Amino acid sequence: MVVNLDTTNKTVTLIFIPRDLWVPLPQKMKGKNKIKINEAYSLGGLDLIKQTVSTSIDLPINFSILVDFNYFTQIIDLLGGVDIIIDKTLDDYYYPIAGKELDDCEKTPEELAAINATMSGFLLEKQYACRYEHLHFDAGKTHLDGATALKFARSRHSDQNGGDFDRGLRQQAILIGLKNRLISLGALKNIEKLFAKMSRMVTTDLSPEALTSISSLIINPREYQVKQIVLSEENVLQSSKNSRGQYILIPKAGEDNFSEIHNLFKKPL
Repeated sequence: MVVNLDTTNKTVTLIFIPRDLWVPLPQKMKGKNKIKINEAYSLGGLDLIKQTVSTSIDLPINFSILVDFNYFTQIIDLLGGVDIIIDKTLDDYYYPIAGKELDDCEKTPEELAAINATMSGFLLEKQYACRYEHLHFDAGKTHLDGATALKFARSRHSDQNGGDFDRGLRQQAILIGLKNRLISLGALKNIEKLFAKMSRMVTTDLSPEALTSISSLIINPREYQVKQIVLSEENVLQSSKNSRGQYILIPKAGEDNFSEIHNLFKKPL
C-alpha cells in the first residue's frame, strides 16, 4: 500500500498494489530477472521494495513502514480499536485458525489417502473444515479490535468479495479508520510521544525528525480528502502466467509496459 500525501491540494491517496504484480528487478538477483512484487522485500529488504514500487507506479517513495501481524493487532488495540465503514456484507467460511494448519480433522488414514490422491489446492484444503472459522461482517459502520481487524484485512475466501482487489479495499478501509482514530485522539499534537510507542512495533526508515516535519505541514487534518486507488483488472491490469505457470498480473498495455499505470498518477492525486 502506498500513501501519497499532497499538502498543497490537501489530499491523501491510498494506492493498493496487488501482490501478484509481475515486475522487473533493477538487477538480476538469485537468478531472477522478474518477480511478483511481494517477493521484493525478501530479496532486498525495504530498499528494494521501495525501488520496485516506485518504478512500477512512477512515484517517489520517501519512507516505508513494515509491520507484522502481531504488532498490527497491538497497534490497533493501543489506539482503542478502529471504526470502519464496510461497503458490502462479507462471509468467509475458510479463514484459517492459527495452530490448526495440519489438523487431520479426525479423518481416517483411508479418507486422508483418498482425498489427497484426488484433490489439490484450495479444493483439497476445503475438505479439512476444522482448520477454518467462519467470518461474518455486516455492511455498514462497525468497530474492530486488533484481532478482528487483522481477520478483516486478511480474509480472502469470501464468495461475495474475496479476491485480492477487494482485500485491498478492506485494508484501505482500516487505514482510513486509523486516520480517523488518530485525528479524534489529537495525535498530531503528541506525535513524538505516539511515534516513540509505535516505532518499537514497526520497522521503518521514517525518523522522528521527518515525522515532525511532515506533521507541521498538516495544519488541520480534518480538511484532507482521502482518495482510494486499487490497481486491478478493472483499470490497468490483466491476468497472465509466467514461464513457470504461476498466476501473475501484468499491465494491460503489455508485460513491462507500465505507461498506463504511470499515467494514472501524472495529474495531481
